[in-house]
Amino acid sequence: MYLMNVFIRPKHTEMPGRSHAMVRVITIMDDVYNELHSLKKSRGMSFSQAIRFLLKERRESSRGLIDLAGSIEDRDINRSAMERIRKDYNRVRG
Repeated sequence: MYLMNVFIRPKHTEMPGRSHAMVRVITIMDDVYNELHSLKKSRGMSFSQAIRFLLKERRESSRGLIDLAGSIEDRDINRSAMERIRKDYNRVRG
């Protein structure tokens, strides 16, 4: 298990010409640390940048079902496969 120092710069304490940073200690499992370290090393990031990158990626990829409505074009739908699925579903539900 790893302990990480996380530096936080709250906006309300920032003053021109001075750097105020607070330190937070978080505990993460070894496998998480190793993956995070690999990501930061491969992209030349700090740990904070790597975490921020992953959080942003998660936000952007967590689209809801409603966001996907209309994203499949009619020509991409296999009608015979859809009909087989519908028949199997109705047969199972009986």
